[in-house]
Amino acid sequence: MSSLSWNYQGLGFPWNVRFLEDVVRQERPTFIFLCETLSRKSKLEYIRNKLGFEGLFVVDPRGRSEGLAMLWKDQDQIRIHSFSHYHIDVDVEMDGLGSWHLTALVDGFKDALSDAGLIDMDIFGHQYTWKYSRGKSDWVEVRLDRAVVTEKWLNEYPMAKLYNLEGSTSDHSPIILVPKKI
Repeated sequence: MSSLSWNYQGLGFPWNVRFLEDVVRQERPTFIFLCETLSRKSKLEYIRNKLGFEGLFVVDPRGRSEGLAMLWKDQDQIRIHSFSHYHIDVDVEMDGLGSWHLTALVDGFKDALSDAGLIDMDIFGHQYTWKYSRGKSDWVEVRLDRAVVTEKWLNEYPMAKLYNLEGSTSDHSPIILVPKKI
């Protein structure tokens, strides 16, 4: 079981869809969170079918920006708890792993961490997940994309790892969370 998160920068680009298909084929995530999809539910339904996922929840974009999507493998795994243009909050039920809570958050990150007592996971691989002006004198790299967990979850999955999957067609790298017990 793993979770993939990617600031997608629009599904309208065929190379983004092919890249996502390749990442899903290689990493086989159980859950996918996409932000900045710039796409409505009909386009995301097409992507869901193409990837072989059963579940989909979409927060439509506003104008030409935003848009969130949560995809999951088995239809009965997820119950939507709450959502906005900045987050999708779900309860997860998995055979053999019990139930837990998953929140995909775009805005208000630091306040949410503090208020909820969440831990920002260390990332393996390249430390930065966003790049701007690559190859130019004003090139910037920052770690924007993250996974956060509760102390209880980290005690349950002490061998969990968060990986940066470089080589994205977007200016953001996808990240994948792989929970492992001892």
